Amino acid sequence: MDAYKDLIAMVVRREMGVLGPEKTLALLPEAGVTVDQKGEILSYTGPGREVLDKLLRLFGERYGLWAVLACKIAVLKEAARQNLALPDVLATK
Repeated sequence: MDAYKDLIAMVVRREMGVLGPEKTLALLPEAGVTVDQKGEILSYTGPGREVLDKLLRLFGERYGLWAVLACKIAVLKEAARQNLALPDVLATK
């Protein structure tokens, strides 16, 4: 795993609060993310930036833009703090 683990974990925790654990946990395998029942990241498949992008896109496709917006500001701040490139879904063009 890489530096994006914290961002992925942040998205998982926020979506669990917004959508609930059941919906959040059900979507994670599609993004290649494995977590425990508390939402702690156990592993993910692929480069972290790509996994984060896929995860946010899946939440957006399944539950609408508001699901992405629920964690956008926090992810943007943490990515800036860690000097990480943003996933494409959050990058301003």
